Amino acid sequence: MLPRGRIAGYGFVADWFADSRRFIFAASEQGRQVQMYVQDIQGGDPRAISGAENLNFMRGARCLSPDQRYLAAIDTRDKKIRIVPLEGGSPRPLPGTEPDELPAGWTADGRSVYIYRADTEAPTRVHLVDVASGHRKLWAEIASADQAGTLGIEGLAVNPDGKSYAYNLVRILSDLYLMEGLK
Repeated sequence: MLPRGRIAGYGFVADWFADSRRFIFAASEQGRQVQMYVQDIQGGDPRAISGAENLNFMRGARCLSPDQRYLAAIDTRDKKIRIVPLEGGSPRPLPGTEPDELPAGWTADGRSVYIYRADTEAPTRVHLVDVASGHRKLWAEIASADQAGTLGIEGLAVNPDGKSYAYNLVRILSDLYLMEGLK
């Protein structure tokens, strides 16, 4: 078991660094807001990322940049995507994005982030947003072949080369029974 340090509550999301020895996760200390931490599996207490208070990220998304220096996370206060430097500095808004949009991964060159909105609109539109300029372009439209009971997708993760992706489909199905002859 890894040391917890002052961590009181863990979030449900984590992402591994490329070295497979460290991971980043959302958690909180007693009486404090959720923030991002880095944990080394070789031991030692989790290290809070400076300036990463009130930030979280989505299950399944690859939120670490390819160079492992930045994190694309959601600010829990205004629901906007922030780019977080992992070695110090203040998080900054990802230009060209709106509240309730979610990161789904970075491009292999680290210049853009795949973003989408987890809502009930089908198909789900996935955009590429340039990290420096905020320029956005439609990358793909994703829809289930069977839309019955579909509430949308969540947990979208796009491979850095853009050739594949995976997501969870939110669906509610039920059965309708017709009964005759009741009095």
